[in-house]
Amino acid sequence: MRTLRSALVDANDHVWDGVLGIETSGDDCRPTSYHVLRKLFAALPLQPDDSFMDIGCGRGRVLCLAALQPIARVSGVEIVQHHAEAAQRNLARLRGRKAQAFGVMAGSATDFDCSGGTVFYMYNPFGGDLFASVVGRIGDSIRRGQRPAQVVYVNPVCRDVLDHSAWLQAPEVLYSDRAGKPAALLYRSA
Repeated sequence: MRTLRSALVDANDHVWDGVLGIETSGDDCRPTSYHVLRKLFAALPLQPDDSFMDIGCGRGRVLCLAALQPIARVSGVEIVQHHAEAAQRNLARLRGRKAQAFGVMAGSATDFDCSGGTVFYMYNPFGGDLFASVVGRIGDSIRRGQRPAQVVYVNPVCRDVLDHSAWLQAPEVLYSDRAGKPAALLYRSA
């Protein structure tokens, strides 16, 4: 049974999709609410030369909010083909886009080119060995490129992988859920 709070969040998200000229909700996709994302972006220091990458971008709500910032690039990867196509369409028709470049790849995160990325966003896209492999690839890319990086991890089910990555500092809590449990963490490269 849906609660009144859930219905209000959905209504707010629908309104914001309309304001931005995009469509990110659907029966098979439950993106992070704009209410939470606004808090995350307010706490996330983005710079004009940043390249924002969303691993498991769904229909692109997070990418679209990142693209409203005056940054160099936003890009995402999504394994579900029709979600990746929707994300690309949403970025193309987004009202007020300030990012200089954007793109979405349909495919596996293991094939995603993370070189050049400076900000990585993940809403618990997958777990286990795959998550550890992707985090390792990102770390290798950061070390090779000798650039600073930030990792935002929402719904941090597998946070131990990031907590034990030598290339990352201890996380900062960006957002806690209603029970006070960390729901979004920000890691910076060491």
